[in-house]
Amino acid sequence: GTVYRAFDLIPPMAVLNIPPDAESASGVVTITNNTEEPLLLSMPESNNRAFAVELKTNVLGKGYQLTVSAVPPMPAGSVQGQISLHTSWTNPAVISVPVAANVQPAVMVIPSYITLAAGPLANPVTNSVAIQNNSTNLLQLSEPAINVPEVTAQIKEMQPGKSFTALVAFPQGFQVPPGQQVELTFKSSNPKYPLLKVPIMQMPRPALPPAPTDRQS
Repeated sequence: GTVYRAFDLIPPMAVLNIPPDAESASGVVTITNNTEEPLLLSMPESNNRAFAVELKTNVLGKGYQLTVSAVPPMPAGSVQGQISLHTSWTNPAVISVPVAANVQPAVMVIPSYITLAAGPLANPVTNSVAIQNNSTNLLQLSEPAINVPEVTAQIKEMQPGKSFTALVAFPQGFQVPPGQQVELTFKSSNPKYPLLKVPIMQMPRPALPPAPTDRQS
């Protein structure tokens, strides 16, 4: 069957993918009236200041173009909002357009932390994390360090300026000192990320079963 719609939003959601080196990005949503009754729209309103919006009339009463732009500076990660336009109709009285911006971080550490088995470690263990440079500028990493003794770290460049692997070697018997935050740190040539930190966490030791108690009859 055919589902009739009074109007079409193409695409139904404005998604802005912003590269780490770009300050902003924009997307366009077209609004098309499929009825004989003219559709008049008010000025669009955004519920999130991270988005600016502009409405352009292609054909009065029939077709419109909605341009959504990200307002710099945008934080890394995902930001969502909604654009509202009041209409000359009673149903719907308001057209809502969801919008989302995905800001890609310039430097990504995967995974974002290191997890160790419960200590003390029965055997030496080497863990690794991947560092990915999403910027168009080449990246340099240096001075890997761990803030506890006997644990060593090194960085291997997998793809020059773009992809790296950090290796952290834990000795036999290692255990995170109680109450201390252990982390891997290394310096970066990216001015926005001069020092990167990777927390190191250790699983708690399983609780021992309660000791049996002697019962006297």
